[in-house]
Amino acid sequence: MNFQEMLINAVNSYRQYEQKNQLESLPETRFKNAFVELDVALATLADDLGWFVANADRKMVDHEAILRDYVRVIRLFLLVANLRNWNRDVLVDDKQLAKLNVQFGKTDYSKIYLAIKNMIYAAYFKHNQVDFNHAWKLILKLGLADLKLKPDDIKNEFDRQTQLTPIDYD
Repeated sequence: MNFQEMLINAVNSYRQYEQKNQLESLPETRFKNAFVELDVALATLADDLGWFVANADRKMVDHEAILRDYVRVIRLFLLVANLRNWNRDVLVDDKQLAKLNVQFGKTDYSKIYLAIKNMIYAAYFKHNQVDFNHAWKLILKLGLADLKLKPDDIKNEFDRQTQLTPIDYD
């Protein structure tokens, strides 16, 4: 996955959405709204997976919905990184990605979810770039190692979600 390209496309897609809908937000409002959207997207992913339901039937999971919701989380992480000028934190090379694609024993999804939320809250409220970076790597590991999503599937869904339309200046 080319995270530089994905970062550019995530930001351009959001900017086109703003332009199309004639949204004019102050930078801090844009940042706050992106964080809220990231939080909601992460909660939607957790809800779809049923991590917190004791007797959830894991066979009933809609894998297309999981991929769609996971990629939405990725898109929003990239957008937030750009809005805070933390772009270098989301640029992961193939070697780093391979390290994240290793699962260690049984995954406690609820713990991962709470850890990611805690880190993104610290990134927002304390402007903690290190926590943002850790949350980003944890979300990548979650998708690749724990959910076993394929990089090509992630990239294809990402491209579908960020389909850019030519800007009409007329």
